[in-house]
Amino acid sequence: MYATAAYGVLDAARETLRLSAAGHPPPFLLRPGEEATPLPVDPTMCLIWDELGRIPCAEHALRPGDRLVFYTDGITERQAPAADVVRDIVAEVDRFAGGHEPEDDQTLLVAGFD
Repeated sequence: MYATAAYGVLDAARETLRLSAAGHPPPFLLRPGEEATPLPVDPTMCLIWDELGRIPCAEHALRPGDRLVFYTDGITERQAPAADVVRDIVAEVDRFAGGHEPEDDQTLLVAGFD
């Protein structure tokens, strides 16, 4: 048994996101006029797999208009593009699944920074 996790702290005053990931896909940064990109993070082992040592943490600068898209691996395992807005992701996941129920959790969080 194992579990994956992403943990982030959004500091609006400093306009930063501190991010750690344990076997979990990184969130995407959606920036106006740019391609969606995964935020770099130094991953550590999955949770419950073994004892964790030092957990690396990356800090990213944010700008007004940025959007952060957090999602679980249940989304990518169904082959849906995580760079689209929530409505498009949900529609694509449902279309791809062809009426089949998901076999893993599916969580999607979009955070705006204005």
